[in-house]
Amino acid sequence: MNLEHFAPRNKQECRAQLDLPRASRIIVTVAHLGHRKGHHEMIQALAGLPEDVQLVIVGGAAQGGTTEQLKGIARGKGVEDRLILPGPQPYARIPLYFSAADVSVLASYREGCPNAVLEALASGTPVVATDVGAVPDILPETVGRIVPPEQVEPLRNAVAEVLDKNWDAKQVINDSGVRSWEQVAEEVRDVFHNLMI
Repeated sequence: MNLEHFAPRNKQECRAQLDLPRASRIIVTVAHLGHRKGHHEMIQALAGLPEDVQLVIVGGAAQGGTTEQLKGIARGKGVEDRLILPGPQPYARIPLYFSAADVSVLASYREGCPNAVLEALASGTPVVATDVGAVPDILPETVGRIVPPEQVEPLRNAVAEVLDKNWDAKQVINDSGVRSWEQVAEEVRDVFHNLMI
């Protein structure tokens, strides 16, 4: 993890740079628009959250998922005006989105070890993610919530709970235990060193 790239930044300054609403509570998802990323469930969950909550999905069309498709789902749920789809973004801008967020969500049906969770935590942003892949290993309940995949109500409830809590960015980082690539490399080196002696 590049902890210089992904680190807490001023929320309002990030929102200004990204042209995001200043007064809203913002959910950010960084993932391609494919169905398995759980965007359908997150949009449905958005419909059950207060009017001041907006959802930003950063990513490009993939695996049959498109901007038009997600807008259609949001329109059907009456939340099209609360869904922001900026499309794929350069790597340099991704930390701005995580720091602009009040919560980051990854509602995937399957994952390995999702970088998006680690990058959000390194930015000091709490995370709601589904119980898939390595998520239980990298997301302590003290810095977010883990919910079952493909279920709207637990997702909505977890996001609402996280949004209603005041989070300290430094505490999120400390509690998450997120480490730099250098720290991981040193740990691996130590393991090999101990095996050789």
